[in-house]
Amino acid sequence: MKKIFLLTILLPLGIFAQSYLISNIPLPKTYIQDLDPYDCSESCMQEYLDNDMIFSFLSHAQSKLQNPEQDEIRMMNISILNLGSQIINDKIRVALLLPYKIIGRYASSTTNASFAYLISKNHSFELKSYKIQSESEEDIKEALLKISNDEFHYVIAPLTLQGANTLAEINPQINIFFPTINKKDVTATSSYLSYGGIDYKAQSDLLLKKRFHL
Repeated sequence: MKKIFLLTILLPLGIFAQSYLISNIPLPKTYIQDLDPYDCSESCMQEYLDNDMIFSFLSHAQSKLQNPEQDEIRMMNISILNLGSQIINDKIRVALLLPYKIIGRYASSTTNASFAYLISKNHSFELKSYKIQSESEEDIKEALLKISNDEFHYVIAPLTLQGANTLAEINPQINIFFPTINKKDVTATSSYLSYGGIDYKAQSDLLLKKRFHL
């Protein structure tokens, strides 16, 4: 009887003792995407912190910050949230070429649409914005050089027709998609350039055809 009583006491202890074993499964990493098409200055970063918008702050704090207090907050949250500093391999890497002063709010909608599309594919990806002041050849060349040096192989460029023609003349050896330009509006023949803009003439012809058939 004493043996049965002793076994009854020790059995639960043996079961609970296993719960203290450390799992060899690594904790999942968290990655924060920067979806803001505009630059964020030191005062902008501080405003995010003052309003407890920590993830907006971290999305812009991808590397060491000049402000030591802000950088300390960045490092602390990286540790607490177990943030990953690198995206895993075998990922789709897409660059956004944004002339934000020219296209205005369309820069944000392009970024959001690109992010929504990529996340719907359930595949690892990296999306990075490259802002340009204008669609001049100099600005576009400088941005393309940065994109190439960062080893991005796909670019989404919501440029105007003038900007698209300027880029076509540069003739970069990188896959570029223009969501704002229709293929019929350009003369470029490069296999690296793709166009997804609406064919307004075809739409107008279709509407007129339907109207006269009513």
